[in-house]
Amino acid sequence: MSDFPSVKPSARVWSPGVRAQSLYESMDGVEIRFLHGERITKQRLSLSFNNISEAAGTLIINHYASSGTTYGIFNLPADVFAGQGNYAYTNQSNNAWRYAGPIEVVYGRPGYMSISIELLGVAA
Repeated sequence: MSDFPSVKPSARVWSPGVRAQSLYESMDGVEIRFLHGERITKQRLSLSFNNISEAAGTLIINHYASSGTTYGIFNLPADVFAGQGNYAYTNQSNNAWRYAGPIEVVYGRPGYMSISIELLGVAA
């Protein structure tokens, strides 16, 4: 399992995820939910890297390709949470991460780019 590059994002959006559960609904509309574990999965983390150097952007692009695009899992370094106070709550289940979809790259002025990615927390 690889590590995401140590590049500080400009912004991040986090969604806490859910516990594995299934739902049974009876004919009269009564719902019963079955909890299948205590581990939280399907956390989402959107990262934006605005106007970063082409060298830093290439690290992210190469990581996306080398991790098998949306297939491989990886760990996030502390730099991804730089500037955020206590971020331990964002991954209490010690999940790994994978890309939820393709990354988006915007080329601006020469030598700089902006990258947007969305990550999905998965059980490692």
